[in-house]
Amino acid sequence: MNNADGASIANLDPSYSGLAYSTYLLDTINGSYYGFIDPKQNMLQTKNIIRSGKMNEMAIGYAYTFKDKLYLGASLGIPIVSYNHNSSYTESDDKDSLRIYRMQVIISNQLIRIRFGLTIILIITAIGWI
Repeated sequence: MNNADGASIANLDPSYSGLAYSTYLLDTINGSYYGFIDPKQNMLQTKNIIRSGKMNEMAIGYAYTFKDKLYLGASLGIPIVSYNHNSSYTESDDKDSLRIYRMQVIISNQLIRIRFGLTIILIITAIGWI
């Protein structure tokens, strides 16, 4: 509540007092902010993070020779990267002193990236036995 004193609702910190106002944990009474949670009470806070990911690659190659003078090779590689990040933040009143059982924020992110790589090699020899 100290961060909110003197600030209008539009100017509240979006990651702290603004979040409390948006979830009805902070309210205005006669122009002053009033919090529904007593900061002197002990709350059980937990944070769980689960991360996972993988990388796969598909590749196709081709090679050709013509009369031992011309060599041609090509390959196409397609790497695929997948990354997951799941986190949960929980705050609960384990003594039930505030009549609030639990508040939880769950954040989930997933990234999938696909790229393409092409390699072409051409070798020409003047003499076939080299």
